[in-house]
Amino acid sequence: MDLDKDALIIPTTAARSIQLAGGPPMEQAVPEDYVLASMVLRALEARNGQELEFVLKTYYPVMVVQSSIPNFCFLIELLGISSGSMLPLSEIDISGIQNCIDSAELPKQLHKCIEDTHALVASLMKGKEVTVLGLLSGQHADGISDLMDWPINDIVEPFGLVLPEAISREEASRLFDTLYETSSTISSANDLLSKLLDMIHLRIQSIVGERQSESSQKTSRLEQRIEFLKKEVEMLDSRLEQRSDAADLKRERKARADALRRDEKRLEELLGSTRDVSQNLQEQEELLRDEINKMSSAIHKQKELLDDFLVPLRGVEMKGKSSILLIPFVMAGFSKKGRLRVAVYPPSRLRGEGHQVGRLREFADVFLPSSDAMKSIAEIISKRANNDVNLRKHIRTLSKEMSLLASKRARKLLREGTKALISDGLAKRSMLQELESILDGIPEQTVKAKKTRRSKVFPAGEAACRVKFHVYDDSGTPVPEATLELGAFTASSDSKGVIKASLPKSNYEGRVSARGYRERHLEFTLHTPGNVVVPVVLSPLSKEERLDKELDVLIDRANRIERIRERLGEAFEKQGATLLKIPAYRSALVELLSELGYDAEAWIAKAKKKRGMVKGLLKRDDRVDGVRRDILRLAEESRPSGGIMLLSELLVRLDNMGWAISSDETEDIIKDMSKDGLIEGLSTLDTGAVLVNFIPVSLTDDPQQLMSLAAAGNGSLTIEAAIVKLGWTEERVKNALELLVEEGIAKMQKSYSKSTQYWFPGLRGKK
Repeated sequence: MDLDKDALIIPTTAARSIQLAGGPPMEQAVPEDYVLASMVLRALEARNGQELEFVLKTYYPVMVVQSSIPNFCFLIELLGISSGSMLPLSEIDISGIQNCIDSAELPKQLHKCIEDTHALVASLMKGKEVTVLGLLSGQHADGISDLMDWPINDIVEPFGLVLPEAISREEASRLFDTLYETSSTISSANDLLSKLLDMIHLRIQSIVGERQSESSQKTSRLEQRIEFLKKEVEMLDSRLEQRSDAADLKRERKARADALRRDEKRLEELLGSTRDVSQNLQEQEELLRDEINKMSSAIHKQKELLDDFLVPLRGVEMKGKSSILLIPFVMAGFSKKGRLRVAVYPPSRLRGEGHQVGRLREFADVFLPSSDAMKSIAEIISKRANNDVNLRKHIRTLSKEMSLLASKRARKLLREGTKALISDGLAKRSMLQELESILDGIPEQTVKAKKTRRSKVFPAGEAACRVKFHVYDDSGTPVPEATLELGAFTASSDSKGVIKASLPKSNYEGRVSARGYRERHLEFTLHTPGNVVVPVVLSPLSKEERLDKELDVLIDRANRIERIRERLGEAFEKQGATLLKIPAYRSALVELLSELGYDAEAWIAKAKKKRGMVKGLLKRDDRVDGVRRDILRLAEESRPSGGIMLLSELLVRLDNMGWAISSDETEDIIKDMSKDGLIEGLSTLDTGAVLVNFIPVSLTDDPQQLMSLAAAGNGSLTIEAAIVKLGWTEERVKNALELLVEEGIAKMQKSYSKSTQYWFPGLRGKK
């Protein structure tokens, strides 16, 4: 494997859990010398009359592939010891059918579109299930996914050996494309097919409507003719009763009767044709709907199967759409009479205290497999190494140079680690003597260092701990731009919710905050140097809390403007025009101008030439600045109404403050404030009423229509009234009203004797 061309993720060989005070446990890397020494001593105890030929630090390569589902990935192990079955799905292209439906004007043309949709649905899952070599699922995938949340190493050590790939990089790339395309298709298929079905339904209604409109004009004329002919026939019958011998009347009566029969037949055929077209198209729609529903069920089953392969992406740094995860395993080779047996030890977790050597044992092994999944994978790799002659030969050849027992750098780690184990009471000094005797019999090798793939974002001293904070919300989604504060140290999370820091050993107390989330208090202690991962879970603010926060920001801004203005006003009384030349006051003036949305440097340059501008700004002689300030202040009064206010109500409030201002001038000021990012801006309801949005409110078209309806009803609305006036279903009305209630724009007043009332404070003013 060409390590210089891959984005590598290298978990530490072993970790231990440290409990945060009042928080979740965090993962800390166990020093490498301590781990490797323990694995070598474990191998020494497991010899059972065999020779310990080598101990290798190996890496099991796994490709991490981003899926189309955010924050989830697939895992493809490149050793080829596992496999999974899946049904590959090709991407759906509905653009051609959409164009066909849009341009269909005749029933025959729409029939062609429906047939094309049938063909698309039939082709969607016509493929056969295939077995994908290396695709991980279930317990193994979950176990490997857990390691991505461990502390990460920077490089593969000079003595580290990446196990040979059985799956080529080209094949892995094809697998990646297949997995990504399949997951993307499964995620979007139902929505795309439903979209086609809706388009067909609307086009059927349009064509049938046009047919009915055309036929109604013809039937209307025919019905009028039929009525006229009937009267004519009746009149002629009456006249014939008086003059039965009148041949001309008989001929005229026969002609009228024949015309009447022809028109009645034409009317029946016309009505029947329109009926047949409508019925035929509706039957085809129902058949297509049934077929798409069956396909949706099949897609759902495929999604359930695919979900078994998906695992959370967690906080790893992906470079592109895939990365290589190198999982560390320690491999020990035992031989007897030249026959090699390989044992594999998986990534491990350090057990708690209470384990010591005693009279009957010289070494206390305190490492356990990190999970049952890792233990199972280690057994599979061991079986593969022992049964695959070529792999065993490959390992044996490389072990002559790469063995921990031969590498100069690794031997130093083993000696230091064994001494640390002896100090902790986990090994007797005799174990160090036994290790030294083995090392003395093996020639020492110097392995050239490999190029470092991962750069250090934070410089770390010898006694520093490299700490990674993973910031998630309650659903496991990473929280970007979260702020960590540890005393004077502050940092923000990246797009994966990760914050990296290099911190000395000490006790820490701080907080993590993010916009839209409740603040989280942190308290932890770093005892020893090493890698540490700290998970931080933030709970989202409620709708009301978010609304209050947004409005508080506006109010703070208005108050800050006032404080800066007062401070500069006092300085101006003393310093006069020299205010612009004093750095401290100039900085405050720049801050004030920026808050008001001005280009500060351009404004100051103009003020130096034009006298009175600074005084006008600070003495509130500037009419626009005064109105802007008071509009910000009125945001506080919009709090109960969800951060909105009718423009007419805003004009009343400004008038009460002493501003004689027109609607047009106010709208211009609000539009400028919106451009400057001070408030959200204006919106117009369907009724024509203009609304001032102080803060962003995510409203779909449905809530906007309900707001327009409520504005026409003095700010109140019932479900029944909305159903009658808009012609919607009850569920559609309820969904839109619930969104408005959640956003704090509407209030609900339940009643068991009368209809439930929804009222909109921002549309009622002070009435």
